[in-house]
Amino acid sequence: MTNGIKIILVIAGGLVLLCLIGAGVQTWRLNSAQNSIAKQAKDIDLIKGQLADAQEDAARWQATAKVRAVSSEAQADLAAACIKREEQAHADAADLAIILGAAKMETLTPDQARKGVDDATRQRIADMLNRPL
Repeated sequence: MTNGIKIILVIAGGLVLLCLIGAGVQTWRLNSAQNSIAKQAKDIDLIKGQLADAQEDAARWQATAKVRAVSSEAQADLAAACIKREEQAHADAADLAIILGAAKMETLTPDQARKGVDDATRQRIADMLNRPL
């Protein structure tokens, strides 16, 4: 063989060797990228699971908050009704104090003791007791 052919074969062999090395490096990079993609896919699946759990927790908390809001509104309504009843009780007590304060203290005859309080006081008490609730 001539020197020219040997040089061409050496150059061709070197090029083939460079191509094989390049192919090996690219194969290694491809495997590394595939492993990275697989790991990221697992991470994404894990994150999706965590997101689903968090969304379920959020839904439960929202339902709980809604129940608590309804409950607190009901409690507020009950408290307002209680305050209204308390105010009415104070007004009734004041009315009763006025009525009883206006009652005349007299020495009662046996006939009056049998009859009870005077007619005006009796009428005011009856009106108070018979008022609509």
